[in-house]
Amino acid sequence: MTADAGCTGAAVWTPAFAGVTRRNLSRPPPATTVAAVDVERVDYISKMLAAAGVERRRAFERAAFLYWAYLGQAILTYPRHSSVAPSAMDDIADLFER
Repeated sequence: MTADAGCTGAAVWTPAFAGVTRRNLSRPPPATTVAAVDVERVDYISKMLAAAGVERRRAFERAAFLYWAYLGQAILTYPRHSSVAPSAMDDIADLFER
């Protein structure tokens, strides 16, 4: 940005930005990469559930739920909410048996 750009947010093109743009154009957008990782993770969890005896269709649905739960837990910062007691996990596991 130039000094006279003020608070308009106007940026000045410089050769330093050229390399960044070229690199970014050769890669998929971040959202595409994140979505691909999500698919891989849910598939992995689904395969683990299926190997444990869960029917394939149910394994995928449960894997998606477990992944959602994991993502929510991963962003919690308050210690009281960042873990679940073993007895509560047993109750939650029982939900999957029904």
